[in-house]
Amino acid sequence: MTVNTCVTLTAVTVGIALAIWLEWPSPNWKAITIAGVIAAIVLPLAIFPWTKTFYLAIDMIFRPPSEEDFTAPAEPPLNRELR
Repeated sequence: MTVNTCVTLTAVTVGIALAIWLEWPSPNWKAITIAGVIAAIVLPLAIFPWTKTFYLAIDMIFRPPSEEDFTAPAEPPLNRELR
Protein backbone atom coordinates (compact mmCIF):
# COMPACT_ATOMS: atom_id res chain seq x y z
CA MET A 1 0.00 0.00 0.00
CA THR A 2 2.85 2.38 0.77
CA VAL A 3 4.51 1.88 -2.60
CA ASN A 4 1.17 2.34 -4.37
CA THR A 5 0.46 5.57 -2.46
CA CYS A 6 3.91 7.00 -3.15
CA VAL A 7 3.74 6.22 -6.87
CA THR A 8 0.21 7.61 -7.16
CA LEU A 9 0.95 10.83 -5.27
CA THR A 10 4.10 11.42 -7.30
CA ALA A 11 2.35 10.81 -10.62
CA VAL A 12 -0.66 12.99 -9.77
CA THR A 13 1.53 15.82 -8.46
CA VAL A 14 3.80 15.75 -11.52
CA GLY A 15 0.76 15.56 -13.81
CA ILE A 16 -0.94 18.54 -12.20
CA ALA A 17 2.29 20.58 -12.20
CA LEU A 18 2.90 19.71 -15.85
CA ALA A 19 -0.67 20.66 -16.82
CA ILE A 20 -0.36 24.01 -15.05
CA TRP A 21 3.03 24.66 -16.66
CA LEU A 22 1.79 23.80 -20.18
CA GLU A 23 -1.33 25.98 -19.88
CA TRP A 24 0.32 28.94 -18.18
CA PRO A 25 -0.63 31.93 -17.93
CA SER A 26 -4.31 30.93 -17.88
CA PRO A 27 -4.68 27.29 -16.82
CA ASN A 28 -8.11 25.67 -16.91
CA TRP A 29 -8.42 24.98 -13.17
CA LYS A 30 -11.67 23.04 -13.45
CA ALA A 31 -10.27 20.59 -16.01
CA ILE A 32 -7.02 20.16 -14.05
CA THR A 33 -8.95 19.49 -10.84
CA ILE A 34 -11.29 16.95 -12.46
CA ALA A 35 -8.38 15.18 -14.19
CA GLY A 36 -6.40 15.11 -10.94
CA VAL A 37 -9.29 13.60 -8.98
CA ILE A 38 -9.96 10.97 -11.65
CA ALA A 39 -6.25 10.09 -11.81
CA ALA A 40 -6.08 9.83 -7.99
CA ILE A 41 -8.95 7.31 -8.06
CA VAL A 42 -8.07 5.25 -11.15
CA LEU A 43 -4.27 5.14 -10.94
CA PRO A 44 -3.96 3.19 -7.65
CA LEU A 45 -6.36 0.56 -8.94
CA ALA A 46 -4.57 0.31 -12.27
CA ILE A 47 -1.04 -0.06 -10.87
CA PHE A 48 -1.86 -2.25 -7.86
CA PRO A 49 -0.49 -5.56 -9.28
CA TRP A 50 2.87 -3.98 -10.16
CA THR A 51 3.29 -2.07 -6.91
CA LYS A 52 2.41 -5.17 -4.89
CA THR A 53 5.02 -7.19 -6.80
CA PHE A 54 7.58 -4.43 -6.28
CA TYR A 55 6.82 -4.32 -2.55
CA LEU A 56 7.20 -8.11 -2.27
CA ALA A 57 10.55 -7.89 -4.08
CA ILE A 58 11.72 -5.26 -1.58
CA ASP A 59 10.52 -7.48 1.27
CA MET A 60 12.47 -10.45 -0.14
CA ILE A 61 15.64 -8.33 -0.27
CA PHE A 62 15.38 -7.23 3.36
CA ARG A 63 13.92 -10.48 4.73
CA PRO A 64 15.12 -13.41 2.60
CA PRO A 65 13.23 -16.68 3.01
CA SER A 66 14.55 -19.22 5.47
CA GLU A 67 14.07 -22.98 5.64
CA GLU A 68 11.28 -22.53 8.21
CA ASP A 69 9.18 -20.64 5.68
CA PHE A 70 8.81 -23.77 3.55
CA THR A 71 7.79 -26.29 6.23
CA ALA A 72 4.12 -26.93 6.80
CA PRO A 73 2.88 -26.39 10.34
CA ALA A 74 1.88 -29.50 12.26
CA GLU A 75 -1.85 -29.92 12.59
CA PRO A 76 -3.23 -30.63 16.05
CA PRO A 77 -4.77 -34.06 16.50
CA LEU A 78 -8.54 -34.41 16.50
CA ASN A 79 -9.95 -34.82 19.99
CA ARG A 80 -12.89 -36.99 19.10
CA GLU A 81 -13.74 -40.23 20.71
CA LEU A 82 -14.71 -42.96 18.33
CA ARG A 83 -17.93 -44.67 19.36
